[in-house]
Amino acid sequence: MPSRLRRTKDIVLDHHRPAEEPACTFLPIEDHPALAALASDDRSRLAKDFEVRTVARGAVIAERGSSRTGLYPILEGRVRITFEGADARTHRLVSHSAGMSFGEAPMLVGTPFGNEARAERAVRVAVLRPERFDMLTEQAPDLELALLERLAAGAYARMDAAGRAIAVRGGDC
Repeated sequence: MPSRLRRTKDIVLDHHRPAEEPACTFLPIEDHPALAALASDDRSRLAKDFEVRTVARGAVIAERGSSRTGLYPILEGRVRITFEGADARTHRLVSHSAGMSFGEAPMLVGTPFGNEARAERAVRVAVLRPERFDMLTEQAPDLELALLERLAAGAYARMDAAGRAIAVRGGDC
């Protein structure tokens, strides 16, 4: 996102956010939108399966073509999702911030990452490793379904926003 567009977005968010509500910079995993709507007991139980990691600015979190490595709710910072275009250049698809997540498709479908995920600045993510995710299927299928519904809704909203952004640019990223 160009810096002037990012500044404009920040101005709009600051203008419309209630004065008593601080800007979201860090979320505990229990408050992440992927878990927040779950029942309190389920949320606490599931939160224990996530491993919190801090990733340095510029570090690759998930490489394009890598196998299923986890589900990544973002707790703090920004993650840039990029792809290689037909021109062999790297293009930004979208940036995700606290409250968003990535890695859903590889976790659900078992396909490799189609894009690269890189920390734009220091990032804190909670990782649900594949083996923990698979255990949900066996031990708590209702909890897994509730999590998947939340993730699907969030992923759909992000895909819709990315598609609109590409359409505004005329398909040129």
